Amino acid sequence: MKKKYIITVINPTAYREYETSSRSAMRAAKQFGRCEGGERVTVWTRGGKAISRVVWSPEGGGKYIRVQI
Repeated sequence: MKKKYIITVINPTAYREYETSSRSAMRAAKQFGRCEGGERVTVWTRGGKAISRVVWSPEGGGKYIRVQI
């Protein structure tokens, strides 16, 4: 399966990139995220357009929350 999208995982201490065939930032966060405060997981097209984003929220035990781009 061809990797169509780029995932960026950004937190206060690191920046990482991965390739995927999924458009879901939530799925990417579950696979590549570290559940750290201030973490932001974004899915990008190869052309550079952001299509999906989640951020980590430590409230209530912590969870990823979808945000509007």
